[in-house]
Amino acid sequence: MPEKELRNYDIVTYPPADHHYLSAKPVHAATKFFKAIGKEWRILATSLPETILVRVYSTRLDLMRAAIVGAKGTPYSDGLFFFDIFFTGNYPASPPKVHFRSHGLHMNPNLYSDGRVCLSLLNTWSGRGEEKWTENKSTVLQLLVSLQGLVLNSEPYFNEPFRFGLFEKLLSSNYKDNIFELSCKLMIYTLGNPPMDFADFVEWHFQGRVHGIVMNFKDHNGGRRSRSRLLCQLVAAFEENGIRCPPVVDQVKGELKKFEEKWDTYRMIVKIEPFVVLLSVGVSVFLFIIYSFDLDDNGEGTLDEAKVRKCAVT
Repeated sequence: MPEKELRNYDIVTYPPADHHYLSAKPVHAATKFFKAIGKEWRILATSLPETILVRVYSTRLDLMRAAIVGAKGTPYSDGLFFFDIFFTGNYPASPPKVHFRSHGLHMNPNLYSDGRVCLSLLNTWSGRGEEKWTENKSTVLQLLVSLQGLVLNSEPYFNEPFRFGLFEKLLSSNYKDNIFELSCKLMIYTLGNPPMDFADFVEWHFQGRVHGIVMNFKDHNGGRRSRSRLLCQLVAAFEENGIRCPPVVDQVKGELKKFEEKWDTYRMIVKIEPFVVLLSVGVSVFLFIIYSFDLDDNGEGTLDEAKVRKCAVT
């Protein structure tokens, strides 16, 4: 792969034909606009983290494309997430427009299947003060780092407000498992149809991370029959792009199948589904309250503390 392609930041002459905002009317703005764009370019050229890549275009200063690598410890780990950026004539007073290349997948409460990006910094999500776009202060670098750290995080379910409590934690675990599966599907789609001018980068990226991606399946097996099939599909996509998979892939496939067989047996015996678990817990709590609610001498209801303590101990 040419050394130039490895740069986190690079200036390209023409934008790719598949850029989401290519058909938008080029901005012919005042000097203020061009000064602000120049400032953004200088910041990106010197301050981008290794896991974010940006391309800007000398013939279309109002367009950018960014690739963000999913962070370790998240269901997005080692994935590639592409965003097309467009600066309107109101920039820098208004934030740029951003489109997520989703391939039709709803990857996050903030990232919709139609490509919409909801974020305070873009004024498309609720926020206060510095959380929202501020002229002459907010930057594209800040935007990209926010997408990587605050949106593509380890607990994306909680990106939505007012989610807390035990049941929400259970739902978060299931949601995170679903997101891992979607992230793998996005890898397959990206390998099959990489963004223009990024095909070599996509191949290089996954070649260097294929071992970690395969091992991630051990942490996200989920007990689903589809999981081993998904791994096979992902391995096939890697091999079609000349990416050699590590020998450990056969071991991981075997472990997934064994786990799925055990889970299927358990499901046949217990006949259990996630929504039944939630219902059972709710009924148990209700019966516990009824059992522990006695009438005193005045005919008024009181909680029997002794029974509460007994149940708590057992």
